Amino acid sequence: PGFNIARADRQHGRGGGTCIYHRSTLPVIKRPNLHSDDIEGTWVEVKGNTTPHLFGCLYCPPHERVSYWTRLETVLHKAANYTPSITVVGDFNVNADPTSPGPQLHYLYDLCRSYGLENVVSRPTRITPHCVDGTVLDLILANPGSISSWTVIPCHLSDHFAVTASSMLFVPGQRMVDTYYTRNICRMDLMAFRADLTAADLHIFPDGDSIDEMWSRWHTKIMAALDSHAPMTRTKRKSRKKFRGSIETRTS
Repeated sequence: PGFNIARADRQHGRGGGTCIYHRSTLPVIKRPNLHSDDIEGTWVEVKGNTTPHLFGCLYCPPHERVSYWTRLETVLHKAANYTPSITVVGDFNVNADPTSPGPQLHYLYDLCRSYGLENVVSRPTRITPHCVDGTVLDLILANPGSISSWTVIPCHLSDHFAVTASSMLFVPGQRMVDTYYTRNICRMDLMAFRADLTAADLHIFPDGDSIDEMWSRWHTKIMAALDSHAPMTRTKRKSRKKFRGSIETRTS
């Protein structure tokens, strides 16, 4: 509850697919026009105050051919033509460790330079018995300065670790009508209220009542007296709701 999902299932073979979970209160729309049949990915747009922001979650299979990066450039070119504000996360299966870079890492970084993105993840995100030092495969590509913090969290359900990041993003407010319910206790006749409570015999309960039944009877009597002397009134006020928090991105 409170979250929606945008997903792109793998069309061929078992398993696979990508998805993005987001809070239902955020102004998010799916962007199927950025979907490519030969690239596993999910794209959504978050409406910002001035500039829309695109979030993409991608998966690059191991040992992918060089042509993959050409196809990815086509998707990024389409995204950048819409907005320069872009964040891409996912398992790229290219080791981004600068001490032992993967053979195709320069293709990815060439794309990042072309579209104003940079990888912020520098710690190992996958450790296996064959590679105890780990590899940096799960990346977050974002505009410089847009990621306020990030971390890698060990996950025992997978040989990939969870990568989390926070990005400040302001979204436009929406005109909302808030409803308030109040009681005017200050103008209540306290003597008459006390008399009604005394007459209600709050200390007397039928034999055999459970604690829940006793509470229900006591609460009903109290509220009846309160409604009589200080009835509930409803007030509506217009306000503008704004989301000014951080958006957390996770990939694993």
